[in-house]
Amino acid sequence: GAGAAGASPGGAKGGSRGIESVMPVSVKLLSEVSSSESDDTYRIRGVEVGNLTLVGKVADVQNLGTSIQYVLDDGTGRVEVKQWHDGDDMDGQQQAAGPGVGQYIRVYSHLRKFQGKAQLIAYNIKAVTDHNEVTFHNLETILCSMHS
Repeated sequence: GAGAAGASPGGAKGGSRGIESVMPVSVKLLSEVSSSESDDTYRIRGVEVGNLTLVGKVADVQNLGTSIQYVLDDGTGRVEVKQWHDGDDMDGQQQAAGPGVGQYIRVYSHLRKFQGKAQLIAYNIKAVTDHNEVTFHNLETILCSMHS
């Protein structure tokens, strides 16, 4: 309807705090990450990034004891995403309830340097329940990369 015309991509709340700081990316766009030698800042096409969102299909899941490692395929490539176990989840319930191979998910993550290379550390993973979210994410990624 007419009310949706003023909504901004990524969130209808407009002035919501931090909404601009989460950059939608594709795996291909992640291949353009550059880092500073002096600190842990990362840039994609000249724009400093920290918090990212990525949508894709789970290609592999590994429980590594203290963390879960997902391999995510978004159609442009594959990337590893690590999610640390919640300290309150010592019995593995998080893993049992987590996404499985073949499921589409949206990952919110930080880009961090570990042993000299960029790594995605997930702080929130949500199941995609409407496939339109995949299309929306892809369009939002294109829009953001055109404006950077």
